[in-house]
Amino acid sequence: MPHHLLLLDFNGALSVKDAPTVLGSFDDSRIIWEEPCNTVPMNLEVAESTGAPVIFDQCLKSLDLYAQVCSRDINASVCIKPTSPSRSPLPRAGMV
Repeated sequence: MPHHLLLLDFNGALSVKDAPTVLGSFDDSRIIWEEPCNTVPMNLEVAESTGAPVIFDQCLKSLDLYAQVCSRDINASVCIKPTSPSRSPLPRAGMV
């Protein structure tokens, strides 16, 4: 049977207070939580307090924040969105 992952993306909608309860209400090891809260410190707190796998995405606004997340001993990933040399996002397939 293939191994599948489930990405649940809250787009920063949860508070630090509510996120552990919401994340704890799911018992499925395939779940990865994308940005449950709005900021890096909030998502770090959730990742540290719950041990849940968290992906950091839109809240990473600088290389310093990427480094901060990657240097922590937590179950986390970062989403890297490549850009073209002109610093504009790369076009999606079929949109050229």
